Formats: sequence, C-alpha cells, structure tokens
Amino acid sequence: SGPAFCRRSRVAASSGLSRNFFSARFHERFGMTVAGYLFHLRIEMAKNLLLSTSLPIKEIAFECGIPEPNYFNKQFRRATGVNPSFYRARQGG
Repeated sequence: SGPAFCRRSRVAASSGLSRNFFSARFHERFGMTVAGYLFHLRIEMAKNLLLSTSLPIKEIAFECGIPEPNYFNKQFRRATGVNPSFYRARQGG
C-alpha cells in the first residue's frame, strides 16, 4: 500500500535505520505494524474528538488524517464496531 509505505520510509529514514529493519524491530517491540499503529492512533484521536467536541464527523476525519469521510466511517466502524455518529451518541449520553 502506497501511503503506509511512504510513512514507514519517512519514519525509518528519520531513525537512521533501513525501512525493513525498522519495520521488523517495530513489530517485534509493539506487536503491530507501523501502519497498524498509526491506524490505532487515528481511531483513538477520533474517539476523543467525537466525545470532547461538537465538530462534524467529516472535520474529525480530516483532523485524524483520513480526509475521505466515507472511508473514515468504514475504518472507524471496523475498529469500534459502530459508526462515528452512534459512538458519539452512545458514549456522550
């Protein structure tokens, strides 16, 4: 996948390690891929923004680095089991 490859390359380059070595060590240490970790951070950020702000979901998607709202909804549902609107309503009240 293109975007994950680019992120992994930049992170690896900034660490002074090769992309493959960095990826292997990251997975060994954290039990997940770099892309998986970034996905987890984005979803956690989205959950926080859904509960602490009244920003529209499309704005939250953009803030979390997923500028396509439909893709954001799909990925959020994949991670949490519910769509962002339901998560906000269920957790907020």
